[in-house]
Amino acid sequence: KVVYSPGDIILRRDDVGEEMYFILRGEADVLADLDGEVLSRKTVGDFFGEVSLVFPRQPRSAWIRAFSFCVLAKLTRENLSRALIAYPDDEEKMIE
Repeated sequence: KVVYSPGDIILRRDDVGEEMYFILRGEADVLADLDGEVLSRKTVGDFFGEVSLVFPRQPRSAWIRAFSFCVLAKLTRENLSRALIAYPDDEEKMIE
């Protein structure tokens, strides 16, 4: 678990990611530009950053900024790879 305060930047657009996040508590805003309008708001149960796990070296497409205090679960590419070794059929389902 990781915790962010209101206004903290969680993901930066154009960075190459190694992890995705699940919101356990709080809310986070999705922005195309750091000083631009909010495109959407992620809430409890939502996730973001998944493209980085499925397509390595793909840059992030948006900024994610904590709107409130956020408690997030983080899934790294390494942990996902270990899980997919145990369940190889699920990797193809994920990409579809």
